[in-house]
Amino acid sequence: MSQILIFGDSIVYGAWDAKGGWADRIKQEIHQKFLEDPDFSWLAHPLGVDGDTSKGLLKRFESETKPRIVYGGDTIFVFSIGDNDSLFNNKKKEHWVSPEEYNKNLQELFKIAKTFKAKMLFVGSAGVDESRVDPVPWLQECSYKNEFAKQYNEIAKEVCKENQVVFVDIFGMDKKHLIDGLHPNTEGHKLIFEAVWPVLERLL
Repeated sequence: MSQILIFGDSIVYGAWDAKGGWADRIKQEIHQKFLEDPDFSWLAHPLGVDGDTSKGLLKRFESETKPRIVYGGDTIFVFSIGDNDSLFNNKKKEHWVSPEEYNKNLQELFKIAKTFKAKMLFVGSAGVDESRVDPVPWLQECSYKNEFAKQYNEIAKEVCKENQVVFVDIFGMDKKHLIDGLHPNTEGHKLIFEAVWPVLERLL
């Protein structure tokens, strides 16, 4: 049995989509393929954690991966992390994770991922609606801004290039598809799935 492990934050988790989010749509697509062809031996595991950053993901990556790996099968890692890293504390004048540390964390994450002989895919940031998250209603001292989301997106893109990781660029999502300024609505998650699935399918 081969595995797809999808790591990320609340957007990978699927907030706030009643249909489960873009990562869960991938799992549904994998299930459908198996139902059509029992020899199609893949499983998909959405592993999104609300509020996660590259720092948090790096800490949990191996412990989340090892119980799910079936040796002898193939592995694909899908990563989507960076929005919370870019979150800016207006009082402290600092990001949750600095650009330099974000770069370093992704480099280390890819280094560890390579030890599993896995293929990798990275899904970038969709961007934000600043009118609703600057400041953030649930974190009044902090702001999400497109200039920061884009900065971290470009860091991820460059690190992916260095490590030969496929990068899916989804930056610039229409505000009407962001339910609270940060998280996609159902249609937004559908659009992300439609951007990611054809790229992922080529790796199967």
